[in-house]
This record gives sequence, C-alpha cells and structure tokens, in this order.
Amino acid sequence: MIGKAVLHLALVAGSVLFAFPFVWLVTTTFKGDEEIFSERLDWTPKVPWYSPTSPYIDQRAYKPMPRPDRVSREGWAHLRPELRSALWQRAGDLAREAGLELPAEAQEQVTRGLWEQVRDTLSAETLAGTPGSVAAAASEALSADALKTVWARTHRQLALGRLRLLDDRNTDVLNSAEVEWVPWAEDTSSWALVGDREVDGETGKGLAYDDRYGALTVRAEVPVRGRIDRVSLGLHDDESWRHVNLLLLTPEGAFRSKHPFIMGNGEWQDVTWTFTPPRDRRSLEIVLVPTAVKAPLPTGEWVLQLVISRTSPVRATFDKFARNYREAIRYVPFWTFARNSVLLVVLNIVGQLLACSMVAYAFARLRWPGRDVIFVLLLSTMMLPPQVTMVPVFLIVRNLELYNTLTPLWLPSFFGSAFFIFLLRQFLMTIPRDLEDAAKIDGCSYFGLYWRIMLPLIRPALAAVAIFQFLGSWNDFMGPLIYINDLRLTPLSLGLFQFQQEHAAEWGMLMAGSLLMTLPAILIFFLAQKHFIQGITLTGIK
Repeated sequence: MIGKAVLHLALVAGSVLFAFPFVWLVTTTFKGDEEIFSERLDWTPKVPWYSPTSPYIDQRAYKPMPRPDRVSREGWAHLRPELRSALWQRAGDLAREAGLELPAEAQEQVTRGLWEQVRDTLSAETLAGTPGSVAAAASEALSADALKTVWARTHRQLALGRLRLLDDRNTDVLNSAEVEWVPWAEDTSSWALVGDREVDGETGKGLAYDDRYGALTVRAEVPVRGRIDRVSLGLHDDESWRHVNLLLLTPEGAFRSKHPFIMGNGEWQDVTWTFTPPRDRRSLEIVLVPTAVKAPLPTGEWVLQLVISRTSPVRATFDKFARNYREAIRYVPFWTFARNSVLLVVLNIVGQLLACSMVAYAFARLRWPGRDVIFVLLLSTMMLPPQVTMVPVFLIVRNLELYNTLTPLWLPSFFGSAFFIFLLRQFLMTIPRDLEDAAKIDGCSYFGLYWRIMLPLIRPALAAVAIFQFLGSWNDFMGPLIYINDLRLTPLSLGLFQFQQEHAAEWGMLMAGSLLMTLPAILIFFLAQKHFIQGITLTGIK
C-alpha cells in the first residue's frame, strides 16, 4: 500500500514538473511587457484594475510593501506603520514642489511605490536602527523624480495630444492651433471635462469621464486643404482597456475605423487611421471604411468624432489577456502560415499511409524472391543520418526546378519511410492467415485483400503512423528552411522563427504564436492517444 502511494506521488510530481514549462508558456501569453521584463518575477498574469471613472488610481500598480531581509517579522510589524506615515508625508511635500495633487485614495499605492524606490538604498546599519530613524532615513532619500516615477505608474489619465492630417508625402496640412476638442452629447458637462494638462512631461487635453453616462464622445471641426491620406492623433491612454473608435465626417462621405484601438499601454503614442490598407501587415495603422452616416458638410471642412466606449471588468480582462494573440496574428501572417502547415500535414499523412501500408503489406503477406534481403536493406537506411543526404537531395530538388515550392516537403512521403514500413509490417505479421485464405476462397484479389481485409485490421497502427507523421510535418523546421524562400509558402515552424529574428524582444507575442502552434499537436495526441498506444503495443515491438 505504501509502495503504491509513493509510486502515485512520484507520478504526480513528475507530471507537475514536466507540465511546468507549458504552464509557464500559457501564463506568459497573458502578460504585458512590463510584467515580463519586471525586476521581480510574477508567476501569474496581472488582472487589470477596472475603474468606472477616469482619471483613477490603479490599486494594483504596486504589490504590498515587502519586508527587507535584514528586518525581522516582529520588527517589520513596528516599522511598516512608521514608514507609511513618513513616506506619505514626504510625498505630500514633494507633490507641492512638483505641482501634483495627491488624492487620499492614492496613499496606499504611492507609499508602496516610494518604498520600492528607496528600500534598496538603505544600508544594513540604517535598517538596524529604530522604526522612527529608519522611516526618517527612507523619507530623506526620496526625491521629486522618484515621486514622479511612482505617480506615472499609479495615476491613470486619458489625454489627447497633437492632431495631424497627413498627405501622401507625410506632410501635416493642419494647423494644430485651429483644433479644439469639445464634448459632444446632449448633456456632457457633468461627466466629460476637457482642459490643458501636463501628462508624463507632455501637454495635452485631459479628459475625465464616468461610465454611468455612457460612451464618451469628443468632437473637433477642422479645416482641410488638399488631399488627406492619414489621420494621426497623439493619445495618452489610461490603460482602462476601453475601445476607441474614430468617426470621420467629410463632404465626400462618412468613414469609421475598421477595428477599435484598445487603450492598454498607459503612455503616449500616435494612433493613425488611414484610408488605404497599409502594405506592411505589421503596421499599426487602422483602416477607415465608409459608413452610412448622413452628414452633409461644406467643402473644406471635416468633423472628427472620437468615441470611447464603456467596458467592464470581464471585458477588460479578456482584452488584456487576448492582446498578445491579437498582435501576433496581426504582425505575423499567421493564417497563411497555418494554411501551409495544414496542407503539408495532410499531404504527408496521406502519402505515408498509402505508401507505407502497401510496402508493408508486400513484405508481410506476399512471398517473392529476395524479400528478406530487401527488407534488411530497407532497415539499413534508418542508420543513415539525414545530414548525410541533405546536400545530394537539395541538388536533386534544384535540378528538378522544385526549389522554393512546397513539393520537396511532401513528395518524399509518397515513397514511404523505413520506420513506418517496419512498424506496419510487424503489425501485419500478427494477423492470422486464415482471414486471408478465407477471402481468397471468396475470390478476393491481392489488392482486395490489402484494401478490404488488412487496412481495417491495422487501424491502430495506421493511427500511430498518422500521429508520428503529423508531429514530424507540423514541427518540421529544417526542410522549409532549406527549400522555401517565399514568405507566402512558409509554414508555421519557420514563420515563428522569422518572427523571432525580427521581434526578439516581443516575448508575449512570440509565446502566443508558439502556443497557437503547439495546441494542435497537444489536441491530436490527447484525442488519439488510445489508438496511438494501441498501435505501438500491438505491433510486435517489445
């Protein structure tokens, strides 16, 4: 009984150990860059803080104040209240110098952030002092820059920057001084305030809104001279994960953004809308499409309406967790790569099942001169490493003018594989000859025996071959790297490698793409594991 318990415990521990990299891969796809490159490792992705109003204080910006290693738990219980009081008082003094307004609800996050800024600067002698002396030393070590850093991470605010109307030469034809954003609704004075504010060192139009009053819409009427190709707007989002859409009214018609811009960065950036799809699919420009809104305007005048939709905690969490997947599919021609991979997988599986089953049937059930000798020669090819035949096969493919096509990646499967032939042959050897003799008496031909009798009986072995071939074709990297030079023909394995070369630091997107590539293999294995195990155990391989 104890032995079984120990065995099961070891199996569970091994499962957890081997599943850990996959769990880490999944959780990384839900993280933002600030979580991935954080000094302190976060094992779980951070759920975004939802606030129905903006500006707001992100109550999850900083974790609780960590205890220094040199301070005991009892000492930390006395030191922490002193620190919170001293740091908050110091923050008030620094805020007056920097021209900041610290609301009372910001105390917890500001003190946590200030402690994170200063704790590593305190010496062991300082931490060994009384709680009052340690708190005083910590507050004296703070500066206005430290408070600004903490405030920028804690305080979330939406602001509009410079509006630009760009022509085909990327020249701004709009005088920014002529732009005036105003709230647009029947009664918005109580919930949308627009004014000049300094946000993260830049001046913009600060916006305050409340979800209780519906979507926030701001409107600007601008004069237009000449042909406009793109609309660019500086935007400091409040990391609320709300959706921003642009409605553009012109004398020629109305246009709307094809998909929304999701506010999830918490910093200044230029959001660009364009009338024509960008040539580079990796571009962040949002396409404007015609809409049926009726708004006749005089020539030379445009109206821009920026609509910021309401959200919810569930929607904000979903948008945050799905961001890396959205960007991976946008930056990478994912569906083109996936289509190529699926095509190669299907052709390789069909080729291997057809060729290997026929050859294995000939070796196992037919008697012909030299059968055993040729079977030994076939098995000997398994001892030849693929690196030896790589160059000769490439020369053959090039001379056949098949380079930069998918043909070299699937055509060899129709000539069979020594391992799969051996696998099926061993399975066929276990089938009684009485079934074959009975079919011959009924007038069945050799091909009829193969197609009607043998193939249905070796389904487990065929399933094992199909799974092996699926994994080999789906994960094949060397073949596409050698024979493919066209992005449109690239499968997922090579496409993700190229993406890594171009975006080495985009770990969230890379993990999302890797997970999308890994999931089909995992699903296939779990759905067909019964046939896979049965095919291996019944082939006669011990």
